[in-house]
Amino acid sequence: MKVLIAVIDDLIVFVRTSLFGTVVYAPSTERTLNTYQEKLARIQGTVVPASKKAPEKADASTHTPLRLGDQYFIGSIGVFIYNEPTLAFDNSLTTLHYGQQVRLLKLEGRWAMVRVNDLEGWVFTDALQRQATDVYPRFVEGVIYTAAEKETVKLRACIDDLFGGARGNHPLSPAEYVHYRLLRKKRVISWEGVRMRIPGTWARKLRGKIGIHSGIVPKTESVMEYVVDDIGHLAFVEAVFPDGSIKVTEIGKKEPMTFTEEILTTDQYKELRPVFIAIA
Repeated sequence: MKVLIAVIDDLIVFVRTSLFGTVVYAPSTERTLNTYQEKLARIQGTVVPASKKAPEKADASTHTPLRLGDQYFIGSIGVFIYNEPTLAFDNSLTTLHYGQQVRLLKLEGRWAMVRVNDLEGWVFTDALQRQATDVYPRFVEGVIYTAAEKETVKLRACIDDLFGGARGNHPLSPAEYVHYRLLRKKRVISWEGVRMRIPGTWARKLRGKIGIHSGIVPKTESVMEYVVDDIGHLAFVEAVFPDGSIKVTEIGKKEPMTFTEEILTTDQYKELRPVFIAIA
């Protein structure tokens, strides 16, 4: 019986090779957010607990058919875009960043042809997300943003874990949050070899870098850095209003790992004696 099964297997391989060549199917190397975090946990020998604090949102995108011409977001880490809809040798063109926007051009089975800027190619359909909220993090006051929290994982995927927070299983830091907000506004800091980028040291470590300007006057989409009781803080300036007040968001102001959003009057923020770091 085993001999008969072996003969049948050989026959199937022969037919497949005759029809499609010697392309051997391999599982996709793309990783969803969940499997990415689980892999980190296995490496570190830890267990990732399910978060119960952040509000849950129904994923409507999984129930909505993909439509040609619509815009989608890359919702997986390490997504390859291919020249043809196959895992043939040397067929990948490049990798797409998590959160990158693409335009859907064509569907073929589990493959989707997309356009990214001037590049067209094929990705797996399960890498596409319709809603921005399915890809980008949403922050709510009172939630504790641990390493396992879903929104923390999303943010670190967006910044490609630049600070190593996921690799070290650290809770969300103010530096990561501010860097993410800058990135979403297309304001990029070139840190190069600068390390220990902890709150309270940014203005000093960024002094003299091209495109970085520090001062005491707030600007929209700048970083507000201040120190209270020898503890450094970083906040993102969402808006500056005509009356001089500012809207800021940050992680860890009132409690570690928590999010705050507030409007500060001129007197309130001046009392903190902050430095505002603007990125061109």
